[in-house]
Amino acid sequence: MADMSCRRPSRMLMRLLMCLAVIACALPALAQEGDAVFEVEAINEGLAQPPDLDRSTPRAAMEGFIDSVDAENYRQAAHFLNLNDIEAAQQAERGPELAYQLHEILERTILIDWGDLPDRADGVDDFASADDALAGQPRRSLRLGLIDVDGRPTEIRLDRYQASGDDALWLISNRTVGYIPALFEEHGPGRVEQALPNSIKREAIGGVPIWQMIAVPLFIIMATIAGMAAYRLVRLLARTLRSRLGRFGRRRSETNDDLVELPGWRWIPNIMEHTALSVALLIASVVVAAFHAEYLSFSGPTNVLMSAVITVALVVTVAMVFLSVINALLDIVTSNFVAEIANEENSASRALYTNISVARRLVILVAIIFGGIVIVSQLNLSQTVGTSLLASAGVLSLIFGFAAQSVLGNILSSIQIAFAKPIRIGDAVSFRGDWGYVEEINFTFVLIRTWDNRRLIAPVREFVSEPFENWSMRDAALMVPVEIKLDPTADVAAIRAHFEELLREQDDWDGAQEPKVSVIDQNDRAMTVRLYASAKDPSAAWELRCVILEKIFAFIRQQEDGRWLPREREEKAAP
Repeated sequence: MADMSCRRPSRMLMRLLMCLAVIACALPALAQEGDAVFEVEAINEGLAQPPDLDRSTPRAAMEGFIDSVDAENYRQAAHFLNLNDIEAAQQAERGPELAYQLHEILERTILIDWGDLPDRADGVDDFASADDALAGQPRRSLRLGLIDVDGRPTEIRLDRYQASGDDALWLISNRTVGYIPALFEEHGPGRVEQALPNSIKREAIGGVPIWQMIAVPLFIIMATIAGMAAYRLVRLLARTLRSRLGRFGRRRSETNDDLVELPGWRWIPNIMEHTALSVALLIASVVVAAFHAEYLSFSGPTNVLMSAVITVALVVTVAMVFLSVINALLDIVTSNFVAEIANEENSASRALYTNISVARRLVILVAIIFGGIVIVSQLNLSQTVGTSLLASAGVLSLIFGFAAQSVLGNILSSIQIAFAKPIRIGDAVSFRGDWGYVEEINFTFVLIRTWDNRRLIAPVREFVSEPFENWSMRDAALMVPVEIKLDPTADVAAIRAHFEELLREQDDWDGAQEPKVSVIDQNDRAMTVRLYASAKDPSAAWELRCVILEKIFAFIRQQEDGRWLPREREEKAAP
């Protein structure tokens, strides 16, 4: 009995602890459910008693707002806004106006993703990923989108409010309502649209108003006219400036009284001619952008498309103007300061020309990267597309890695060559059995002009990972080896004497090293003789080799009726 009495208190204690644990686990959930609203004393006291409106869920609230403004019932649409920051006496007057302005803003800047709007009163997203930190959690604030105002991103939000004794409602947040006038000033209808008659503001095909279908071709025509006018003007100014600067850009020659043109004076007209097309495209983009921002603002999908096109056009054309100016300056430097790179003695010119080519490629790469960053930031792609891309980053990385492995490898090799300079433009190289001169070093390939004027295209990374010969790396001079097969009875000393005499008659022999004749191999049929001569560059070496072969064999044929040439010998056995 005593044992039974001792067990009962212990069982009761265990039950009590279990109840406390359940309550402790339930309290955070209850507290979170209670915190999932913004508590206010009242909502829109200055508005008349609202009709029976469904504002219980985020989707129902937005659907009700859109339906009200589509029916031009802006007084009813005002009930979907939190106007508590406006004095109650002014809410009835300001509410419909703000509802109209907000609708115009949303039409022009945000495409509402209805699939992301929960249709539950607590704002829980039933389709959220398990990795989402808010998956399964009640929410009291949802972001519809981001809009720039005065260069700063501004959030458009739906918040859940609950007045004392009333049900919770989803409304456009009071903070968003406070931004509406500034947003409307920057993104609202332009002056031209406000002056248009309502008859052409009606929606036509695909929900696009009639006036927008007319305005888009007019924009294209206007951009074309502005671009053509700017192109002709820039070209005319370049010609006029060249003729005016011509008399100031000349001096008397030091040898006679003739006027000699100074190349430096041509740089301004040259830059203008190089940039004429890109400046014309930039002017066309600026004209369209200014007219679009100041006078004619599109709505709906048309505005999203036009804004993206104008942003991309502005960034691309600015980059084109910048690159055109850089290319013009580099071309001027090349024409004025780079000598003939085919001459082997002009090693400094080849290095300078290679540096210019490297600078051009780096500028293009920087312009592309910077332009892409500007486009992403201006279009808020990092907020809209970035999240989706991050979600599939692993798969995309694998696909992109395999697809672009060769291209990226060549680009990185090009940058490595740009700094290490194992080859330079104008260098004489031997690559896979062909020799020629490097004409271009691009991002992905090297262009080589072979000795017979063929063009050999080789991947850039081959010059980083594979061995090759650069005959102009330090000194262009080469030793020319010529091998010939001779009969073992040939007089090598006579050949050596004739070879030395022959070289002294050749202009391609630079005399840097004494001629040399050596027997390097011998067998039962012939001996191998190698003749050495030096030349100042690969072209001279090739010509010298050909002359040596021709003259030496002509000399050998004349000796003992050609007996110095290799022969087959037969020995007849006695019968």
